[in-house]
Amino acid sequence: MITTTTLPNSTVNQPGYSQTISATGGTGAKTFATTAGTVPTGLTLSTAGVLSGTPTAAGSFTFTVTATDTVGATGSQAFTVTINSAVVITTTTLPNSTVNQPGYSQTISATGGTGAKTFATTAGTVPTGLTLSTAGVLSGTPTAAGSFTFTVTATDTVGATGSQAFTVTINSAVVITTTTLPNSTVNQPGYSQTISATGGTGAKTFARPRAPCPPA
Repeated sequence: MITTTTLPNSTVNQPGYSQTISATGGTGAKTFATTAGTVPTGLTLSTAGVLSGTPTAAGSFTFTVTATDTVGATGSQAFTVTINSAVVITTTTLPNSTVNQPGYSQTISATGGTGAKTFATTAGTVPTGLTLSTAGVLSGTPTAAGSFTFTVTATDTVGATGSQAFTVTINSAVVITTTTLPNSTVNQPGYSQTISATGGTGAKTFARPRAPCPPA
């Protein structure tokens, strides 16, 4: 009787798959063989019942293993093993921001792999003031301006990984560089002055505060 009833799934091209299929009863030593279906591509089943190797193709594989004792008695068990596609980080860019601007929060996503994936920075440094959670959320308040290049790696439950490099620019604070505006005369047409600003991220819009302007 084969007592192993399930085998774990894995991820394509992830080395180190090794599972022993066990059996009880019978007379003398037992030998194991695949008697129906096909084991995952890249794996082999030894006569001792060890399914091992590096799976090289994704897919769902159903097969039957039969244990035979020294007098020819047999016991069989069907298995289905899924080999999942490679881990791929699908987020390829992250938005820039402005120094000391709160509320930065971006989720880095990944597909493929086996089970849940955890995320970590494996090269470079995320922007100062931001942190990357194991769930792949880059968040916080950036506290230093600059260009930050870093690599994020997602790892699944069998150790398969996928990585993506990012560059995030934290721009300097918005500063209005126009400090004075010329006076004019009542009813004199043609007043036009441009107020300029530097820093910040992307285009800037201008608006006066809610407090009223000084009377004319």
